[in-house]
Amino acid sequence: MKKPVIMMKKKGMYDNAEIMSDFDVAVIGGGLAGICAAIAAARKGARTVLVHDRSVLGGNASSEIRVRISGASCGGWLPNAREEGIAGEIVEKSIRFNPENREAGISVVMWELCRQEKNLSLFLDTCVYEVEKEGRIVKSARAVQLSTEKRYKFKAAYFIDASGDGIVAAAAGAAYRIGFEAKSEYGETLAPDKANNLTMGASLGFQAEDMGHSVPFVRPEWAYHYPDDDALPFKLNFVSGAKKGGFAWIEYGGIIDSVRDTQEMREELLKCLFGVWDHLKNTPGHDMENYQLTWIGMAPGKREGRRFTGEYVLTEKDLRETNAFEDAVAYGGWPIDIHDPEGFKGRGIYAFHGMLDWIYSIPMRCLYSRDFDNLWLAGRTISVSKIAFGSTRIMGTLGICGEAAGYAAGLAVKKKQTCSRTAKQDYQEVQQAILKNGGYIPWKKNEDGADLALAAKAKATSEAACELISVSEFLELDRPRGVMFPVTADRIDAVELLLKNTSGREIVLAAKLRKAVYPGDFYQEEILAEAQASVAPGTGWVAFRFDRSLAPGLYWVSLPAAKNAGWAANREYPVGVYFGEQNLDELKKLAPFFPPGVSTTRWMTDTNASDGLFDANGGFLAPAPGRRKTGWTRNAVWHAGNQNLIKLPCPCFKIFPSSNAYAPEMIINGINRPEVFPNLWISDPEKGLPQSLALKWEKAQRFNSVHLIFDNDIDAFRPPVKPRPVTVKD
Repeated sequence: MKKPVIMMKKKGMYDNAEIMSDFDVAVIGGGLAGICAAIAAARKGARTVLVHDRSVLGGNASSEIRVRISGASCGGWLPNAREEGIAGEIVEKSIRFNPENREAGISVVMWELCRQEKNLSLFLDTCVYEVEKEGRIVKSARAVQLSTEKRYKFKAAYFIDASGDGIVAAAAGAAYRIGFEAKSEYGETLAPDKANNLTMGASLGFQAEDMGHSVPFVRPEWAYHYPDDDALPFKLNFVSGAKKGGFAWIEYGGIIDSVRDTQEMREELLKCLFGVWDHLKNTPGHDMENYQLTWIGMAPGKREGRRFTGEYVLTEKDLRETNAFEDAVAYGGWPIDIHDPEGFKGRGIYAFHGMLDWIYSIPMRCLYSRDFDNLWLAGRTISVSKIAFGSTRIMGTLGICGEAAGYAAGLAVKKKQTCSRTAKQDYQEVQQAILKNGGYIPWKKNEDGADLALAAKAKATSEAACELISVSEFLELDRPRGVMFPVTADRIDAVELLLKNTSGREIVLAAKLRKAVYPGDFYQEEILAEAQASVAPGTGWVAFRFDRSLAPGLYWVSLPAAKNAGWAANREYPVGVYFGEQNLDELKKLAPFFPPGVSTTRWMTDTNASDGLFDANGGFLAPAPGRRKTGWTRNAVWHAGNQNLIKLPCPCFKIFPSSNAYAPEMIINGINRPEVFPNLWISDPEKGLPQSLALKWEKAQRFNSVHLIFDNDIDAFRPPVKPRPVTVKD
């Protein structure tokens, strides 16, 4: 690394040296996205600097704000979607470092990872206040390190703005948006008729502990007073399951300037926070007498600020259609989750929370400013519409976007080319770097020419059949139910289902066969084949003969509702298998959980309605598949009243001819997660142990490394807090 050139300049009332440093890549902002970007660029060999304005790294995930990192899996709603790569590395190390409260120590883990990178220089407490540019090139950024009174001028060939509000890009004059676009601009169904500057607000966190004895609390005179439950502007079951942590719904800032009014946000949030805590402590019925605040956040956790315009703007349509962009480098799956701009005091205006069908991809063209040749974007600054931002804003998603931007910047350094040229000509190299580091991009394969495994033959001592024959319970056929499975043959002769008939007489059922486009796609209406079978009284396997030629892929079989009939099921189900139920009856059962005035009938029948509902106070918003005529819920169902995610049992099945979905060659097909096929090997559990798998070549190979990527439970039902059982120990 070049030695800094020191120049003396007159600065205000005293002489202060401005330290000038040249780097290949300068990352401004040390949230999760900025950290992933800086580490990725450094690992690509670029001389990188990470400049952060706080004492601790992590942004909203940091130890001073303590928001848990969530992402595309949405707590188990979307299967196999947990983020890995550098973001996963940070989460895993944080769990090991401080398993009982990973948020408290995550900033130390991030600091350690940055310090270990030989090509990465780290500057904390360092605030950028001025940017120099020349035409379409950002030349340098001036900053002051408040803790040392040192002034810096960071020159770099490429900048990555990961500052949250986009201080570098805004100062350079890059185009940006704040608030909603009009419905007409991108044809987004959820956008308002007129554009506005309304944003989501910020929140302050807190943590509390049960001290084992009564602990008094006296409300500060400046805090708000909520004498009873009806006085709370946000009416929600706010205590259940959350006594030890802060409430995200204590939110403010969407109706003021989300960038320049941060101090006002903090003061208002403190008044709300202590008012709520006073209410919990000093009004009856909350069982909080023994609880004491052990930590209070003073840095507001922001949700929204500026969004910069790239060469492509991701919109609601892209999220709905799960587009497979050719230059995709990241993915998302969090719901389109847009909070009321009035936050804690809101009335549900512009509020929305709608689950997505599957994960969507994010193209590299969203990760740089269209106005500059060397300005990459990471974090909240990426190029998306307000509606799409409702999903992309979540930290896990932004972390993998940051990693992609870092790899892209490192590649641009080597080739000395613009962001645009890198995105259009060399996106494949970025994709392969992400995949090699354990990351995932929907529908993208490992095509690394140096990977000898891709040219090998995989052989194993055994392989499991793709079926579910063990039973833990029976599902009543009180509604249509279905099971989806991968088919590797070029036909389906029959599917056997384990059914129960309690009627005392024969029941005739008609099974329907459909194709799926992506995992959990229970929304295709074309029936490929239909087969009838008689179910005798009692319990037994029933064969439905389809005798249908077809291409290998994902298919699903459904049974209609039938009285006195049940389908054997198990909550432990095979990888790459999905299951669902038609949810109209489920909605009727959930009706008591809905706030007064919310019509479950509209949710069920109005295909033009938005995907979510909200009460008059912006309360919990339930997922609604109303735009789907079939109305299926897959694998899990959200309960609207208490936000619990209920994992559904999977129906039992056998396929004929048998599906070789877990064959050993699946591990070298270039895909590292279940998509159409499971893309993994499973041994036959009946064969016992030990079982083994080997890669073989026709002739001897010369190699210099073995690269292993472990699955740290990417299908975890909820985001992990403690080490998962599958995590390797050494």
